[in-house]
Amino acid sequence: MIVLTGATGTVGGYLAVKLAERGHPARAIVRDLGRAQPLRQLGLDIIPGDMARPATLGRARSRVRPGYSCFPRISRVRRNLRPRVM
Repeated sequence: MIVLTGATGTVGGYLAVKLAERGHPARAIVRDLGRAQPLRQLGLDIIPGDMARPATLGRARSRVRPGYSCFPRISRVRRNLRPRVM
């Protein structure tokens, strides 16, 4: 399972589509569940959470391997996260 933040945005949404097209199981952390319906239709596991509130991310980390953050303000949230390039 791949965890993805920013999946309701432009870049994260594109990545979500590509992951789904290639058959990679993925989990999206989303703040606004109302915007997550297209992600559900792609087959992503939707987890409510907020990168600015780490306590909300516990379930999102369960049984995941790589993670992709498409969250635009990651430096303001956690400076120790390291981005990965596909």
